[in-house]
Amino acid sequence: MASITAFVNAFFVAGMTEEICKYLCFWMVEHPDLEFQNRVILSPSSQQTESDRQSGTSNHEDTETTRLLSQDRSTSSPPSDPEQQTIFAPTPSLVSSGEAITVTMMTVALGFACAENLLYVFVYTPPVFSKEVSTLYVRCLFPIHPMTAALQSIEVCRRDLEKDTSVGIGRILLSAWLLHGFFDFSLMAQNSIKEILDRFNRHGKTTTGDGNNDPTLMYVMAVPFIAIVYFLNESYKQRERLEKLDKENRIQT
Repeated sequence: MASITAFVNAFFVAGMTEEICKYLCFWMVEHPDLEFQNRVILSPSSQQTESDRQSGTSNHEDTETTRLLSQDRSTSSPPSDPEQQTIFAPTPSLVSSGEAITVTMMTVALGFACAENLLYVFVYTPPVFSKEVSTLYVRCLFPIHPMTAALQSIEVCRRDLEKDTSVGIGRILLSAWLLHGFFDFSLMAQNSIKEILDRFNRHGKTTTGDGNNDPTLMYVMAVPFIAIVYFLNESYKQRERLEKLDKENRIQT
């Protein structure tokens, strides 16, 4: 019964909820590096100051800005005055955009992990300095939140950059949810797993744990290690695909 409760808490109460929250937090991020199209940067003369907007003297500048934004770059000649020209920032490469997505998602996850660590240290841990430091040290050994965010970024890049229509929210969350769930389950059901391993340890002979060794530690450490290997492999293959798409885009333009 304890194992079933731990399974539900690990995969659904903690894992699924937290992974959905991290994805939604990333979805709300607005940053120029995540704009996958030509960006318009207005010249200083066309930008309005706060004082102009408050005094109501910006009507002429609004008209000028609208005119500049509506110009067709391919057919109209640029104004002779450089300060009146609209600057079009180049579209970043797909490789650069993929790196921006990964960094952004991991940054969001680190903020989430920081808030959670503070909660565990100052709320769930007894107010003893040595125990608080021990709790923080153990949680820092396994940065599970940045790892799951990195796994999510692989599928987000596949959807947004590679234009894979088969990638949906379920596929984006799947690998991160499994990693998070297995990791939390290995911790929450530690006593039950230890008892099962002790029973079948030493060539099938039933034994009891002596308390000196914790056989679950190896399995807990194996979960993030497998995640790192999987991410590095998928990231390498995805970078090759994005570089190929970048070359094709340069040829077409």
